[in-house]
Amino acid sequence: MSGTHSYDRESFLNEFFPDTEDRAEVEAGARHMVEVSHAYRLAEMRRRLGLTQSEVAERMNVRQERVSAIERAQVGATEFRTISAYIEALGGRVEIVADFGGERLVVG
Repeated sequence: MSGTHSYDRESFLNEFFPDTEDRAEVEAGARHMVEVSHAYRLAEMRRRLGLTQSEVAERMNVRQERVSAIERAQVGATEFRTISAYIEALGGRVEIVADFGGERLVVG
């Protein structure tokens, strides 16, 4: 046995949440965990670049509180254009990748 296992969405839910009647709740929780992880990684990048929230806010032309909300993954703060502006304020570039199973297409 190799020691690694690959899951698709359904097999993961079946194995770890077999008796869960409300899968929507489990999936919403998982999405939130991913959003929090992404927000944390963005905040870490900002700190590694030596920028304050206020400096990023100034570059985005928003208030510092908005940057704080992004970094805490607050609902509404993580819209694509907001995250895109945040990444650009850090000097990054956003790419949009469409994943079609075995094929990936960069669209932006």
